[in-house]
Amino acid sequence: MNCSDAKLEKNDEFPNRIVFTRDGTLMLLEQTEFWNAAGGPAPYHDSVALSFFSELEIQSQIEEIVLDTCRTVGINRIAQYVPDAGKLRRR
Repeated sequence: MNCSDAKLEKNDEFPNRIVFTRDGTLMLLEQTEFWNAAGGPAPYHDSVALSFFSELEIQSQIEEIVLDTCRTVGINRIAQYVPDAGKLRRR
């Protein structure tokens, strides 16, 4: 990561971008979209979208990490994009 965990926690908000490298090679890029800056009714007023980009096929691993983390912190309404269906589904 290009930033320490302590710095991320101290900042108290999502970073714009997280870069994961191994031996100087880009492995994974996370880009944040801040929907919370647009306002709107709950639950959307504090939403952010996290997009992950990688040359490796790691969708299922990333998805499982995110879902496990959400469950751990008590988030139980998760919208997930289903590419084959072309729409969101609730989990």
